[in-house]
Amino acid sequence: MEQYINSAYRSSPLMEELKRHSYNINIYTNEAVPTEEVDCEISNYLSEEENCAYVSSNRRMLGYLGKLLGIRYLPGPFKQYCWFYSEELLDLRQTDCEDDIASLDNFEFNKHIDDLAIEYDENMFHFHHIEGTHAPCYYDENFNKTDVDLFQEGQAGMIQNGKGMLVVVGRFLSKLKEQGIYDNCAVVIMADHGGRFRNEGIEGDVDRANPLLLVKGFGETHPLQVSSQSISYDDLQAAFNKLINGKSGSDVFVEYAADERKRYFISTASFKEYYTLEHASDELKFQPTGNVYE
Repeated sequence: MEQYINSAYRSSPLMEELKRHSYNINIYTNEAVPTEEVDCEISNYLSEEENCAYVSSNRRMLGYLGKLLGIRYLPGPFKQYCWFYSEELLDLRQTDCEDDIASLDNFEFNKHIDDLAIEYDENMFHFHHIEGTHAPCYYDENFNKTDVDLFQEGQAGMIQNGKGMLVVVGRFLSKLKEQGIYDNCAVVIMADHGGRFRNEGIEGDVDRANPLLLVKGFGETHPLQVSSQSISYDDLQAAFNKLINGKSGSDVFVEYAADERKRYFISTASFKEYYTLEHASDELKFQPTGNVYE
C-alpha cells in the first residue's frame, strides 16, 4: 500500500500540473499520506522522524484490536457485536507537535475556520479532507451537536446531516471572501461517494454513484447553477487541470449528448458492475453488465 500511495502521488496529473505552475502544495488528511520519499513536494508534510503522534489509551486500542479479531474469526451471528466506526480509532491519536496533525473531524474543521489564514502572495493549493456527511452523524441541519447518531434514523437523519455540513461549507467560503481571496480562488467541494438508500429492484447500494460535486473557477461569481452533464471520476484529473489554467466551473467537463455516454459503477455490496445512460440519481435506470469482480 505504501508503494502504491507514493506512486499515486508521483504520477498524478494534478500534482504534476501544480508543480509545473510552482504551486505551494498543502494536504490536510490523516489517510493515504505519502512517505518521506515524496515529502519534498508537500509543504506541510511531516516525515516519519518528525511525526509525534501517539496512542492516547492502550487499553482502548487493545479493545478495538480484539474486535477486529472477532470480526475475522468469530462465527457470523457474533460478528455484529464487534462492529465499530473506523473514526473511533482516529480519536485515540494524540500529538505533542507544535502544529496539530490533520483531523477528519467536522467539528475540528469548523472550529478552525475562524483561525484560517491563507497566504496568497504565491500560488497555493490546499486540500482539506474531512468526514463530511459520512456516518456517524452527530449534528443537525444547523450544525448543532446531537446526542444520537442521526444515521440510525435513515434518510431523514442523513438529510439533516447534509444540511448541517453545508453550513460549514458556507462558513469556509465566507472566510475566503472575508480575507479578500475568494475571487482569486478555484474551489472544488466533492465527496467520494453518494448516499446509501436503496430502491427496490436494485441489488446493492447503487445510489453511492451520485456524490456531491461543486466547482468554482478563478474569478467566477454567480448564483448556484446545476449542471446535467454526464461525468465520472475519470474526468476529474483533466477538469482540475483546466481549473488551474483558468477555465470556469462550467467549462471544465466535456459535453456529451443525451444517451451518448455509458458510465459504469461497481456495487460495494455485490461487486457487480452496472452502467447507466441516465442521471446518476435515478438508480432504477442502472443496468447490470454481467461482470462480477471477486
